[in-house]
Amino acid sequence: GHVLNVASISSFVPGPREAVYHATKAYVLSLSRSLAYELRESGVSITALCPGPVRTEFFDQASAKKTLLAFNKPMWESSRDVAALAISAMFAGRMVVMPNLLTKWLLGTMPYFAPSLFTTWLFELTWREY
Repeated sequence: GHVLNVASISSFVPGPREAVYHATKAYVLSLSRSLAYELRESGVSITALCPGPVRTEFFDQASAKKTLLAFNKPMWESSRDVAALAISAMFAGRMVVMPNLLTKWLLGTMPYFAPSLFTTWLFELTWREY
């Protein structure tokens, strides 16, 4: 069998103004990785989806229309594309999937060139209203 959990790129970084969201997504990612390891020989695969911003109603509901993140809407991922990739990765037995190449690169290199405090400030900046 297969399990697909929805985490987020927020799983990897602290999130001022969204601390509970980031912490919850970090929990989902950690749980998924742990279960994937524990169930590795059972025939059940666990996949954690970690998308960046996706074109849904989420940001409108979060009152984020005037934030820096909202101004980058053209770069957001299509929900259909994210869902298709997630399902494909789940059936392939991948543990963690990040749909966006830029996101993969940023999260993969950020710890090397950006101290944690700077990264935290950067994420806080994206939610600041302008």
